[in-house]
Parts: sequence; structure tokens; C-alpha cells
Amino acid sequence: MTGSRVRLVGLAVAAALLAGACGQAAPTPAPTAVPTIASSTAAPTVTASATPLPTASPAARSTQAPTPSPTVTPSHTPDPDQADATLALAAFEQLTGRAGLSFRYNQEAFVTLDDEPVGDATYILDVAGRDFAGVIKAGGQTIGLRYVKGKQYTRVGAGKWVKGVVLDRGAIDETLDPWRYLGPIGSLLFLSRDPSTLDNFQYHNDGVIPYQTASMRQQGYEGSIDDLTLVLTPAGIPVSFLIHATADPTSGTLAGRHIDMVTTITVSRVGAKITIKAPK
Repeated sequence: MTGSRVRLVGLAVAAALLAGACGQAAPTPAPTAVPTIASSTAAPTVTASATPLPTASPAARSTQAPTPSPTVTPSHTPDPDQADATLALAAFEQLTGRAGLSFRYNQEAFVTLDDEPVGDATYILDVAGRDFAGVIKAGGQTIGLRYVKGKQYTRVGAGKWVKGVVLDRGAIDETLDPWRYLGPIGSLLFLSRDPSTLDNFQYHNDGVIPYQTASMRQQGYEGSIDDLTLVLTPAGIPVSFLIHATADPTSGTLAGRHIDMVTTITVSRVGAKITIKAPK
């Protein structure tokens, strides 16, 4: 099957723009032999009498309670980075919820169908509030895209810009808000320092997150994200996140097939001044 039928490469933008391109008891002690001396002058005779050993009275027993053994508490050293990582995650949530946020993200997406590669896509998108612009490369084509003040413009290669509706509202919202794929912020758990820098924080969510792009919705099926990793700076600025998602459609042209999607997004220019204009 070709990437044109799958229409799954990347997130919503690539998918929509390329709509044609993816127990015993203890023994009793023996009696103790106690020697006695006869009163006659005859040689002393030693006899054994079964005299029981003295036992402590109940009162004495009650005052002889065993000394308890000291309690040993397992040692636990908290992660010194946990507090800072929690603050960074809270700052990230506040930042990405800000209206008019600007940022750039580079995406690489790879899709397989029944373990066979069927498509990949890369693109760069600039976002400024409710506007975005970028270039997508997929299926051997380069597609330019701009969305300015509610109007859409596209072009293939170096061709002319064409004004018209290409993306539906769902695809546009997904493009402007890629953070939705992270799932609930409270489900993101601090994992460690990012091994590539040792400065940034790495978070992980190994729970199942519902995943359905606009294109998947149009084709009548949904998937789930079963592995997700997010990297933030100590200030809560997003650096990158990686998503692994799968889908098993039960109807339509992809019924009975297994779809596997891996998407890596690198974020930059967060909060920078980005101006997007309509093409001339």
C-alpha cells in the first residue's frame, strides 16, 4: 500500500495536506540429680532425688519482658531534581496555555503499515497566535502552507500560491496546539535529566492516551499513544517531544491492518517575534 492511501504521515497538517499523497513441641528438660549426705558414719551414699528446677512466679515473669529489638527504617534519598522538575512542568503548562504564543516546531514522522514502511514526512511550521506558515515535505513533494487571519494558502513546489480551504477546523486546531498530544499534564512524570545535555528535564508518560487526528477522524478510526517523552528546560520551555502511536482500524480501507506511527517534534523560538503574512 502506498502513502497516498494511508494518509497518516505526521500530525494533522501533513495528513490533511497530503490527502492524496497516508510445626514440633520443645522437649521437656530432664530432672536434675541433687546429691544428699546420710547422717550415719557409714560411707556417704549418694542418692538422686527428682527435685524440679525453681520457676519464676507469675509476678516475676510479668516484670521480665524482653527488650524489643531496635527498628531499622530503610533509607531513602529523594531525587534532588524532583522539586525543580515539578516547577518546570508547572511553568510549561502556564506557558503553553498563553494566548498568542509564538514558536517554531520541526517534525519528523515515520509510518508503517503491518510493519512495512509506507510513508514519512518532515516539516517546519512557524506559529504566531492563530496564524501559521510552513513547508512540508512528503511523498516526494514539497508543499507550502500559510494560514493567515482565517484564510488558507497552499502551493506545490515553486508553483503559485492558491487560496482555498485545504484543512478543516480540526486540523487547524491541532496544528496550532501540538501540546494536546501530550495528554493530561498531571500524567507526565519526571524521569531524569536529559542525557544529551544534563541540564534539561525529561518527562515520561507510559499510560495510554487517545490519539485521533482530523484525518483519522474523517476515515472513521482512532488510535492511541502508548509511549511519550517530553523534554523541558528548567524554565519550562519545551525543547522536544517524541510520540509513539498505533491504530488498528476495524472498518474502511484500512480495516484489519496495523498502523504504527513515530513522531519527533523539536521546538524552538518559543516566545520570539514571528510575523506571518499572506502571500502576494
